[in-house]
Amino acid sequence: MMRILTFLCISISFLLLACNKQSPAPSGQNISYMNIHYQPDTMQIMDVYVPGTTQKTIIPVFILVHGGGWFAGDKTDFDNNGIYNILMGYGYAVVNINYRLAPTYTYPAPLDDIDSVIAFLQKKSAVWGIDPTHICIAGRSSGGQIALMYAYTRNQAGRIKAAADFFGITDLTALQDMAVRLDTQIANYMGVAYLNNKPLWHNASPLYHMDGAIPTAIFHGSADQTVYPTQSQWLRDSLQQRGIPYYYLSLPGLDHYFDSTTWQSTMNTTANWVNAYVF
Repeated sequence: MMRILTFLCISISFLLLACNKQSPAPSGQNISYMNIHYQPDTMQIMDVYVPGTTQKTIIPVFILVHGGGWFAGDKTDFDNNGIYNILMGYGYAVVNINYRLAPTYTYPAPLDDIDSVIAFLQKKSAVWGIDPTHICIAGRSSGGQIALMYAYTRNQAGRIKAAADFFGITDLTALQDMAVRLDTQIANYMGVAYLNNKPLWHNASPLYHMDGAIPTAIFHGSADQTVYPTQSQWLRDSLQQRGIPYYYLSLPGLDHYFDSTTWQSTMNTTANWVNAYVF
């Protein structure tokens, strides 16, 4: 059965039609809550988007984790590409988070922040009409590493049902498979250089926590010169060997950047795959 569920798609061109946003009721509007503090630090804020109506009996949650090399980036990086409406069209509430950044805050601060986000969502679940026991967590670049680490190592309660990794780093110790300039960024995030604490870098690599792996969608540009595609291929191979459902897509010719059209198509694909294979 697990082998049947496993879904592989390699190096194809595609664009799925965006799902039309459903007509919300009773107000006729989807609901948004902006810059909510889930903890007191100025970085610990999030935006929440809740669909007005859905065919689902529950409203699952799609958490977005921005990239930026663990020291930069912002939740607004996901703005202006239409993905919130796409995900709400599939019946998801969208939670787009900021988290504490390096070098002021080091690993595992972002994972601790996601703990706080989920605890906050649980408190607000009745008010917002969402179900934070059915979560898909998605991250881009360094946010991919954060999302995967959380899904694979802090999901003891089983709230995270699926993960989506967009050109993320899966093995921090494989320095030859990423741009040289990432050495310093990872060291700032870890709080220590690799040679001074190899076990810590190993422990922060999703690829070494596959015993906790869950269904995962993976997207990576074939021409990525920042995080090499081998990082995603290793994750794909490990999921396949374990019989864990996955979706893998190599996007021909794309570097470490997706334009709006690509984000829309990949988020469409992710939501459709999670609906079909997980929820």
